[in-house]
Amino acid sequence: MRRSNADLRLQRSLRWLIAIRLVVITSVVLPYLLVQLSSPEGQPPSFDLLYLIAGSTYVASLVYIALLSVLRRHPTWHAYLQFGGDLLLVTSLVYFFGGIG
Repeated sequence: MRRSNADLRLQRSLRWLIAIRLVVITSVVLPYLLVQLSSPEGQPPSFDLLYLIAGSTYVASLVYIALLSVLRRHPTWHAYLQFGGDLLLVTSLVYFFGGIG
């Protein structure tokens, strides 16, 4: 069964979404870690909720990559799954950083 052009475009977009998600979470965590490491207290960085969020994001991205082939015939389902995961990610980041204001 041949897939439509819309399905192929959606799969390509989902791949890009995975890559962008990894770049964004890394660009949030890396400066936070560097600030913690450069603190004058000399203590090792504490385990924060942010690291749990980042680790969960990396694991979810691996699952999404695996699902690219499993849900190849149903890219819309995969898109809903990724968007739901992104909603959880953004909500947890807003909670961690204290929201707006």
